[in-house]
Amino acid sequence: MAQELAVAPHRRPPLSRKRKLLTTALVLLVAATMVGGGLFVQLRRSSPEADGYGSARTPARITAPAAITLGAPSAPHTVDVYEDPLCPYCSQFEHRFGQLLAKAVDEGKVRVTYHLLTFLDPRSATGTYSTRAAAAMLCATQENGAAFAPLHDRLMSLDAQPGENGATDRTDEELTRFAAEAGAGTGVADCLRNGTYTAVLRDTTAAVRPTIPGTPAIRLDGKPVDLGNLTDSAWADPLR
Repeated sequence: MAQELAVAPHRRPPLSRKRKLLTTALVLLVAATMVGGGLFVQLRRSSPEADGYGSARTPARITAPAAITLGAPSAPHTVDVYEDPLCPYCSQFEHRFGQLLAKAVDEGKVRVTYHLLTFLDPRSATGTYSTRAAAAMLCATQENGAAFAPLHDRLMSLDAQPGENGATDRTDEELTRFAAEAGAGTGVADCLRNGTYTAVLRDTTAAVRPTIPGTPAIRLDGKPVDLGNLTDSAWADPLR
């Protein structure tokens, strides 16, 4: 909460017309800034859907060069999630809806595809965190499809995600350890060291960049979801 400013007891002189215009412009600028962060604040205050369910039990599979899918091909609904591992809004989305999606996947209601993007590499301490974290998820899925969901949930959690423009992020050793704890095999370290998915992630991000407004971007049954509707969660009604 912003600290209130002390006001002198005397009456203020009336504002000049120029000062009134400047004040109005400042109010409009602040309002526009608040709208941009409104989704972030609202999602953070909202309770997680299906809280307590945890990660999906369904093994994942790599279905495109930088895309990982959970759920049966015959599921009646599809959800496409475009995420960057460093994106705080993506972390808020997963906090709010990740367990609901996991539950719907395990119940056969939906097929969810995570499109891993790396827009935010320049905002990480190492300059490569988005690429390395996304690669860790691909490497882990390649080793063991059951490792993806718990690894993804950990990397996208509010507690584990590094901050944008922060002083540090995760090392390859940490990412490898997280993958192992999620159930991946020993090949993740070599996969990261060799940059197996680096070019794929770079090329995919460049191709996707013009097609989405930002991250997270969500599509339900192929149709873009208005992020403004995430605050009331009505978009997810078909998955409940």
